[in-house]
Amino acid sequence: LDEAGFGILLGHTGGDPEREYEQARALVERGVDALVLIGNAQQPRLLRLITDVGVPVVTAFDYDENSALPCVGVDNEAAGRCLAEHLLDQGYDEIAIITQPTLSNDRSGKRVDGVASALRQIGRAVRPEFLIECDGLAPSARDAMGALLGGEKRPRAVVCFSDLMAI
Repeated sequence: LDEAGFGILLGHTGGDPEREYEQARALVERGVDALVLIGNAQQPRLLRLITDVGVPVVTAFDYDENSALPCVGVDNEAAGRCLAEHLLDQGYDEIAIITQPTLSNDRSGKRVDGVASALRQIGRAVRPEFLIECDGLAPSARDAMGALLGGEKRPRAVVCFSDLMAI
């Protein structure tokens, strides 16, 4: 982007759709050339803003062929399913998940759905006590792992849906 004469402005919403809208609105009002949004779970009013203003936009980190906006990324549900199928093929049938909140992070929700789908194929489900949502940072993930290891039933495998949580 630098070589093409563009700069980058970053905003962090913490997964809050209201903050995403407000930050996008502020950037559009200041005349940005384009927006890159994370995920495919934008509020209808944000989609209206983008349409009304006509600013170019693409979403990242989640590919969804039904997305209202152009998007680049991976199919997160397929990735979760592929991961679980691999673990199941290795004999790990009690899979726990440590993830960011699924209500505010569509990518996490789709990954969990993928794991659940693979487990349903063998007549199983994700145990409620094996699904722990946290803020995505290492300290809370460590606490989540402690809860899994200290529980009455221990998982045979644990998946973390971000590098920071895995660390």
